[in-house]
Amino acid sequence: MESDKPTLAPKALGDFERVFQTRLGPIALLGTASTQGVTLTLGDIAVYPIGPPSRFDVGITGVRAGLADLKDEIAGMGYDRLVINGTRVSGAVPGKLVQTVINLSRGDSDEKRA
Repeated sequence: MESDKPTLAPKALGDFERVFQTRLGPIALLGTASTQGVTLTLGDIAVYPIGPPSRFDVGITGVRAGLADLKDEIAGMGYDRLVINGTRVSGAVPGKLVQTVINLSRGDSDEKRA
């Protein structure tokens, strides 16, 4: 009997950290991963530049570049949906809760602010 549940890599649960290269330098994404069915949720997300202290601002372009790689990785683990929850600490609206939902089978995303 086949299961509709994905084959999940153990590293997808608990602490979750990935480093992505951008044109401005490497950025890291750190958070906590949990699953429910075919949905992977990354909570308490922190996105930050790696390296010596500088004025390098990750910005939305850096975040999107990292997400492009992350979406492929998560889909390859068998997930159909990725939910990312975090709180903005800088930018136009610091302190706002942000939720991004990505349908990995179609590549659609929807950003919501609480």
